[in-house]
Amino acid sequence: MPLSEEEVVAGKRAVAAEEIVVRKNQVQDEQTIEADLRRERAEVHKTGDVHRADGMDRSLDADNPLRGGRDLDGDGVR
Repeated sequence: MPLSEEEVVAGKRAVAAEEIVVRKNQVQDEQTIEADLRRERAEVHKTGDVHRADGMDRSLDADNPLRGGRDLDGDGVR
């Protein structure tokens, strides 16, 4: 006669209790910011038959195209 016994097996398993939905909404925003500029820098490329509007057609320095200009804002930088 075979002997047998009972034993309790306890364990955990994941079951779905609730469901949630996650979404993303793309938003585009624009802002206008006003500020005083301390310095502006212009890049001047002189190629071809180009003449200055003020009549001062002198060659421009490739490293500093604004050399010889006026100090417009008085900060010592031309």
